[in-house]
Parts: sequence; C-alpha cells; structure tokens
Amino acid sequence: MVWAKVDDRFPQHPKVVGLDPAAVGVWLMCLCDARARGDSAVPAKLPERYAPGRGAELAAALESCGLWERTETGWLIHDSATYLPPANLSAKRSQAGSKGAATRWQTDGKPMAKPRQKHGSGNPGPVPVPETVLTASTDAVSLSPAGTSLTLQVDELEAGSTQSKPLAKKGETELVFEAWREAGHLNGRAKLTDDRQRKIRARFRDGYTLSDLIDAAEGIWESSWNVEHGQTGLELALRDAAHLERFRDIRRGLRSGREAARGDQMDEINALAESAYRKMQQERLGGLIE
Repeated sequence: MVWAKVDDRFPQHPKVVGLDPAAVGVWLMCLCDARARGDSAVPAKLPERYAPGRGAELAAALESCGLWERTETGWLIHDSATYLPPANLSAKRSQAGSKGAATRWQTDGKPMAKPRQKHGSGNPGPVPVPETVLTASTDAVSLSPAGTSLTLQVDELEAGSTQSKPLAKKGETELVFEAWREAGHLNGRAKLTDDRQRKIRARFRDGYTLSDLIDAAEGIWESSWNVEHGQTGLELALRDAAHLERFRDIRRGLRSGREAARGDQMDEINALAESAYRKMQQERLGGLIE
C-alpha cells in the first residue's frame, strides 16, 4: 500500500490560508490519485472528475497559489517528488523483510539439511564439540574452533559475556535512517554516518524492534521543543533506551510532545548543574580537580 503523507501544519501554510476549501479537497484527492500511480502528475481532466463544473476554476486557483505547476499534459504537484517517499518504498521494506526471513528460516524452497548418521546405526553418532576460543576487542569477536576462524564484526561486547546479542538484519539500518530523513524532509542533505549506524545497531542489540526504531526516528520530529531548539538528530533519538522509548511513545500517541520536552529540558538542566558543581569544586580546591 502506498501512502500520501500530508504535514499536519499544512492548513497553516501561507499557500493554503485563504484558499477555497473545495480547491484543498481537489488537491488532496489528486495527490492520492498521483501516489496510487506512483508519480506526481495531475492529468488535465482529473480536477473536473472530483469537482464537476468547477474543475478548471479550482485547478487555476491551485496553480496560482503555487501548489500545482503547469505542464503540457496537466499539472505537477509542487515538491511532491522531493518530500514524499518513492512509491516503491513499501516494496523495498517488504523485500528486506523477506530476505531476513529467508536467511533465518530458510524459506527459499530448498530442503533443510538432515544430520548425518553412521552406516548400520539407527541413531546418529556422537558429535564432537571442538574447543572454542573466544577473544574480544572493541572491533571484532574471533571464534577459533579446531583451527578455523570466524570473525563477527560488532561495535560493543560486554566484558566476560559469551552470549551473542541480536543484530540488525540486512537493510534494516537503512530503513531506520530513511524514515528519520523523510520525516524531517532532509532529502539528500543527511548521510548515514558511522555514528548513526552505531546508534541504530546498539538499539537493536538492546532488543528493540524495527518498528520501535522507526517510530522513535519519526517521533523526534513531532516534539515541538526539539524542533524549536534544533535537537532533532537521529543520534539523539536513539542515544539510549530512555530516549528511544520517549520519542517512540510520542509517535504512537502515548506521550505528548510537552512531556518529551520536559525530559530533554531536564537532561540539559542536569548537565548544566553538573558543570557548575565541578567548576565550584575546582575553584574551592585551587584547581586540583581536573
């Protein structure tokens, strides 16, 4: 299913204020029609279908205010190709999910491998378990059973832990970043940096789902305090479990933007208080505390 997204501040946009409500209705219906086709075009006869007898008049009003741009075959919805996700985004997400399922559950149609058995025996023989050496660093984990080696690239590993944590499936990191970038209308200005990838993977390892991360990435743009203060980075939305849950709940309507703003303000106040306390201690002790 393809979605036609409309900003909730659309009615307050200067191009829309004072516009005939019938023209707004035609704009919305033509937008849905264009998204269903996978483009941003409005055929010349389409406005008349939705507003019989007034199609030309309302189309002229939409063209005059700048919501539509005239073409040889009709109109083009202004900036829709820039601010709306591609029509095949749902297909990409579905394809990424299918690849993950195929990798985990082997749903590619091939038969599952059967354990080997010794000839003349109804029960499988004992399977030798090679000694495994686990070495950990901040860059990689190396498993070396019986002279072979397997390297798994990770960002973090708790000291002394031998249990693997869930990692992001192929393509999920890009989906989270794309959802955040689209929600903020950033287009090609934002890049999937190493720091952003680390934050995304860290939250997957905490056990959060793809839906949790996408909702948090979009939810930070729905917090008025964060938008007003320019605190809308993906790194902040996924800084830790508390931040993820805060912005995820905003997106799901479980928490108001004002509550999230209070949380960010308390973070800022605590940081300032800690800085002031350390400065006071340095002055009191003659700078002995760094």
